[in-house]
Amino acid sequence: MISENKNPMLDDLSPSELISMGVQFGKEGLYEDAMMIFDLCLALNPWDALVINNKADCLAGLGKYKEAFDEEMYALTINPKLAIGWCTLAEIQAKFGERFSARLNLETALRLTPQTDKSYKMIEKSINDLDEGKE
Repeated sequence: MISENKNPMLDDLSPSELISMGVQFGKEGLYEDAMMIFDLCLALNPWDALVINNKADCLAGLGKYKEAFDEEMYALTINPKLAIGWCTLAEIQAKFGERFSARLNLETALRLTPQTDKSYKMIEKSINDLDEGKE
């Protein structure tokens, strides 16, 4: 686990490197570490909707769905065209059993994503899974 004390190694990283590190921690299930990195990034740029989205995803990974929902709503207020944000919001809503809202938000993400983008098919699959009762 990364120490909460000032870490000189992190000072040498660019914001994009910090974000990449946070995303990698999140993929590895190290949500607390990832959130610490994202908080460092947000200290540099509190309006970065993608970083806020990543933090919301980590909160959801920790089962803190209400906090995740609030963070995601904030991210989407900053950037309503953030397709991944609508997907994250849909995942959180599905956990709350709000399937209809989740589907609407996935449809919003689909409208914001070019059909040529590889994530387009993943969003379509998420919609199909939701329709079939899967999360």
